[in-house]
Amino acid sequence: MMKNQNEKRVVVAGLEFFDLSLLRSLCRQHQVILVDRHRERLESAHSQLPEIRVVHGDITSRLTWNDLDPQSLRHVISTIPSPEVNLEMLRLLRNDLNSSVPVMILVLRQQDVEKYADLDVLVINPLELGMQYILRRLDRHFFRAAHIGLGSGELVEVRVRARSHLVQRRLRCLKPTQWRIAALYRDERLILPTGNCRLQVDDRVVLVGEPTVLESVASLLTQGTPQFPRQYGRYIVCPLEQGLADYLDEVLYWHQHTHSQRIQLLPVRQRVDSDVVKRVKGMSGEFDIGPIQDDFRNVFQETENMGMLVIPPLRWFSLRLRRAYRDCPRPMLVPRGRYPYSEVIVSLNGPDPALALESGYELSRLLSVPFRALYVTLPKQLRGRAEAEALQLRLDLISDFESLTRKRIEMELLEGNPVKATCRRLENESRALLLIVGDRGRPVSLLQPNVPYLIASRTRISTLIIPVEEPESE
Repeated sequence: MMKNQNEKRVVVAGLEFFDLSLLRSLCRQHQVILVDRHRERLESAHSQLPEIRVVHGDITSRLTWNDLDPQSLRHVISTIPSPEVNLEMLRLLRNDLNSSVPVMILVLRQQDVEKYADLDVLVINPLELGMQYILRRLDRHFFRAAHIGLGSGELVEVRVRARSHLVQRRLRCLKPTQWRIAALYRDERLILPTGNCRLQVDDRVVLVGEPTVLESVASLLTQGTPQFPRQYGRYIVCPLEQGLADYLDEVLYWHQHTHSQRIQLLPVRQRVDSDVVKRVKGMSGEFDIGPIQDDFRNVFQETENMGMLVIPPLRWFSLRLRRAYRDCPRPMLVPRGRYPYSEVIVSLNGPDPALALESGYELSRLLSVPFRALYVTLPKQLRGRAEAEALQLRLDLISDFESLTRKRIEMELLEGNPVKATCRRLENESRALLLIVGDRGRPVSLLQPNVPYLIASRTRISTLIIPVEEPESE
């Protein structure tokens, strides 16, 4: 089918990866020009596809491109296997002819891909595409887009499995940081996701975000495998200050029992703990000492790879915890030196009890310890409608979660002031880990008590604070 002569054309350089059926498909939508140095190939192709235009020439020759008129081209597709030839073609187009025509290069060897790095060209490996298709057919639960966007794994499609404990959870409970759900497909229908959507078995979920984080999120959706803290970031970050040595073993315990990639120590000016420096030398596989920070606040402002922040309870602990609680968007551990933990106690006195249960269940599996829930409400005779509804919500969540996980969850119900009652209940605990969801959107002040913050600052056992962002409008 011949196209209008004014329509932009597609140049195919070489016939290395193309057979006539693929060229025929291109001809249905484009005006194709085939360029090759082998006259017999051109004559054979033209005899079977007379609608294509053939040019006998060398794509590294300026004379050839002057005849092709690069400014009138829609695309250039090179199937020539030689990187040297393709690089010379690119130099000629971009520098000598000042052409910005999109260029696609097909390669067979993965090592050749790096030779086109930082160049304005799309590199396609047909074998890789074929392998991705085969893997998708064999296991249709995970698919990485190889040639969409950056092609670095920042876009993946995941099929939700029945064994994932995130089934029937609202999307708002997932609390994404370095990733987002871009689309959701159910029963061959596209659903634009909102926070109120619930995941169902066999949903196809399109994720976009940091590639290393997406791998962890995909595991949660396909296998229900605990990944903490990788859904937030790769590193456990802590300030390299005086007093850290007292809690370094507990930090190591977290690193060894979770999916953190390494521990990143950030020296704070004039307060570097030399004892810790001596210990970590020669342990580069687990520790990484980063650049010196001018202030403690700088430690948690750079959160690109931070999965969890450690805040040792030093002399100025209250002020430091308040700053981090208010400004750090990642989970925060307040170590107390009492480990290994015997159990995980989840406080439901926070803004997102579903997130607290999800996180507690995940940590209990990683640490191989039981977990239970704790909630403090007003005495029955003092409860108003809001308090009664808050209590019922938590009871319903416990029931739903037990159905999903097929695991009985012990829940302790206390009455009184939530801060005092919680701290009093935990006084006799020696090696429990307290998990609480922090309300960053609520001020930390005497006039407006922030219950999660006050509990975290006053308890004497190790505490993990999972921050919750202010709710987004939908």
